[in-house]
Amino acid sequence: MSASTYVEDKLSYRAMIEDLMPGDSFARAMRFDGDEVTKEGLQQALRGMRLATQPTVHRVSRRTGAEFTIEHGEFRTLSRDIMLVLVVTRKS
Repeated sequence: MSASTYVEDKLSYRAMIEDLMPGDSFARAMRFDGDEVTKEGLQQALRGMRLATQPTVHRVSRRTGAEFTIEHGEFRTLSRDIMLVLVVTRKS
């Protein structure tokens, strides 16, 4: 990503996704207290992350012709919190 794009868009998801090279990925993550989060809370957060990301990826793909995948996962930190991660990867 060029410095001018970064300054202009100030962490714009669109700009970050648009600037991916084939094989590169962009990730969004959310941290949850492992003692308090519920399965439903994680599912709702993932749904929100996907709803915020999919339209942007679709628009960038339509405009540029690039192909992307959207994947997600979760892991526990050493402090037993849960990290929910959504990853956009440019395929072509």
